[in-house]
Amino acid sequence: MKSSSKLSHSRSSPLKKLESFPLKKEVSVVLPVYQEAKNLEYLIPEIDRVLVESEVSYELIIVDDNSQDGTEELVEKLISKFPLNLIVREVEPRSLEKSVLKGLSLARNSVSVVMDADFSHPPAFLPEMIMPIVSGDADITVGSRYMKGGGIENWSFLRRVSSRASGFLAKGISKLSDPTSGFMAVRSSLVSDLPVNPKSWKVVLEFVIRLNGRVKEVPIVFCDRRFGESKLDNGVKLAYLRHLWSLYELRLPTVMELVKFCFVGLFGLTVDTTVLVALVEGFGVGYLLAASLAFGVAVSCNYFLNRFWTFRKMNVESFLGSFFSYVSVCGIGLLVRLVVMSLLLSSAFNSGEKFYLLASLMGVAAATIFNFIGSKVFAFAK
Repeated sequence: MKSSSKLSHSRSSPLKKLESFPLKKEVSVVLPVYQEAKNLEYLIPEIDRVLVESEVSYELIIVDDNSQDGTEELVEKLISKFPLNLIVREVEPRSLEKSVLKGLSLARNSVSVVMDADFSHPPAFLPEMIMPIVSGDADITVGSRYMKGGGIENWSFLRRVSSRASGFLAKGISKLSDPTSGFMAVRSSLVSDLPVNPKSWKVVLEFVIRLNGRVKEVPIVFCDRRFGESKLDNGVKLAYLRHLWSLYELRLPTVMELVKFCFVGLFGLTVDTTVLVALVEGFGVGYLLAASLAFGVAVSCNYFLNRFWTFRKMNVESFLGSFFSYVSVCGIGLLVRLVVMSLLLSSAFNSGEKFYLLASLMGVAAATIFNFIGSKVFAFAK
């Protein structure tokens, strides 16, 4: 990595003061960039103007994913005027999230800010983002486009729908009005040793969930980039979905285990049916023998998937014991299904055999819950 720095900067006689700020107002602003030289040329002076007018001393940490677009030359030209620290990540693949983490690891001030470098996060909102943390009212602030006072400029209808849908997917683990925001300020001392592992560019959501501290949303008006092209493509969207899945596993581990257990169950049903049909139609095997063999193959597949994916028991020391425990649980689960069906068809439905499919589905649901609990507590217990 390359590094250029000049990290001391403050001025007097501000044009605007934030009277509620305590005396210590030192901020590290992290800008992850890739081919944003044109934007940086105007963004750096604007950040300086806003923070100096608010009597905030700062350092600006630019983490460049090896843009080779003139960013290094621009920083060399501006470093005598502004407190810049340039880090060039000469590693592949490019990673906005790793650039953010690198910048935060270098932050030396009491508050760290993460913002986009394309003017989509207007520097004018920096004082409002910083103030709740400096004044002790919050541990982390998030710029929100979707709360009262916030907004979006120059977005198409489809892009607005996509943004809302992405945010909606995170509602199960976050109360943020704008969970996909990329504008964040955080108390630096809280993130120095925080075990974060973001798998997409939504680093803010990762920090909010892992910190579990006092969060305050600040209304911002999101503007479309001034120069250059958006880096948002299908690969980035898929990365967000993977990241979101991992965060759900972190926040709601048992619920996500049940979800995965159900997926494995559906896969096992497909395997069971496929093997049954293949043995009967392709090899002329008798129905009962074919059904038994199909059940054995499906249960074995489900065992491995549940062991290494659902419950993530990677050790193989107790392989036979856990396998037989799993098969036993599934066998009892089958009895649970039959009992539930029998009870429903003999009482609730007044022996109405035409409802056998509904009774079967309810029996499957009961057996699934039983199998999940039995697998978690017995077959794959620690």
